[in-house]
Amino acid sequence: MKKLLLAISMLTIASMTTGCISPSKVDAGEEGVLIYKPWIFGHGGVDKEPLTTGLTWTVWSTEVARYNIKPMKATEPFVDITASDNVAIDFNSYLTLKIIKGKSPEIHEFSGDTWYSTKVQDYYRTVVRNEARTRTSIDLRTKPETIIAAQQSIYDKTAKYIEDIKLPVKVVKVVIGRIIPPEDVLKEAERTAAQKQRNATEKARASAELVRAQAETNKALADKAYSKEFNMTTEQFLRNKELDILQNAVTKKDNPMSIILNTSTAQPFFNTK
Repeated sequence: MKKLLLAISMLTIASMTTGCISPSKVDAGEEGVLIYKPWIFGHGGVDKEPLTTGLTWTVWSTEVARYNIKPMKATEPFVDITASDNVAIDFNSYLTLKIIKGKSPEIHEFSGDTWYSTKVQDYYRTVVRNEARTRTSIDLRTKPETIIAAQQSIYDKTAKYIEDIKLPVKVVKVVIGRIIPPEDVLKEAERTAAQKQRNATEKARASAELVRAQAETNKALADKAYSKEFNMTTEQFLRNKELDILQNAVTKKDNPMSIILNTSTAQPFFNTK
């Protein structure tokens, strides 16, 4: 027994020193997949149990493939997509996916580390493109509920597709970025918005003028009624208004003034000290 243990120890040391056994480290957020490659006899293959965070010793013929099991975000740009109102739009769509924990060996056997580009990308882009084509560019740019509905539809279809092909990946989130129409459409929208603002300003100004005109009319009617009530001539009424103005000037608190009246013609002199 001692001889056997010694032989195993010597073999292990020899393997390590000659490079037959080497360490393989799996970082946090990763899973390692052991891929066996026999030296001479036996069969190779993929270990069904993934390696978790830590250090593992493997022989030189065994390969370790590492898979990130944290959520990954794929950015897909779309250029000149024609919306339902025949307006070309540009935007980015963002798809967040996550490999199901413990399923990295299945991913490796399914398609390897190119699983997104070979199994998901084309389908996802087709779904997004079709969704954009069923909605108007104005709705996509101005109505949040339209974007939310489109994102949910894309999410559901992508999740169903991934489930159907038995890819051990979970859809986390779908986001449609800012919708950008062509430059001439943007300029026309700016001109339209400016015209609407001008129209609103003109309407507000006209409304204010009407209110002021009505107020002046009401004031004139009140003055006429006052003059009629006291049987005043036009000259008497105007003289009365003049005296009211002079009284206000004399009794003004913030900047009172002195007024001297000529007794013959009652011609006022202002700001005399």
